[in-house]
Amino acid sequence: MNALPAWDKAVDARVLRQGGVAAIPTLSRPRRIALRDCPVDRRVALCAILDEAANAAQPDCGAGDQRYFTVEIRYEDQDEPLRFDVPETCAPHTLVTLWREGTP
Repeated sequence: MNALPAWDKAVDARVLRQGGVAAIPTLSRPRRIALRDCPVDRRVALCAILDEAANAAQPDCGAGDQRYFTVEIRYEDQDEPLRFDVPETCAPHTLVTLWREGTP
C-alpha cells in the first residue's frame, strides 16, 4: 500500500478481524479508536501502528479460510474511509494487540 495521508486530519480508525472457516461475529470484535480525541503521545503511537499495518496490507485477503484484519481510517475531508486488509499471518504484533486490547 502507498503511504497514508497526513495524520492531522484523521478522525478515527476502526480495526476488525474477518475471515476464517465460519463467520462468527464475536470473533470480529471491531475496535473504534477516536484519534482526534487522543493525547498526542497516544495518537503518535496509534498512527505508528496503523502505518506499520498499512505496509503489511495485501489485496485479496481472506481467500479460503484465511483470517485477516480490516483497517478503516476516517479523515475529516473524505466521505469514504481509507480501507485496507492485512492477512492475520502478516499482521504486525502491535496491530493484533490493538485489536485485542483496544490500546497500543
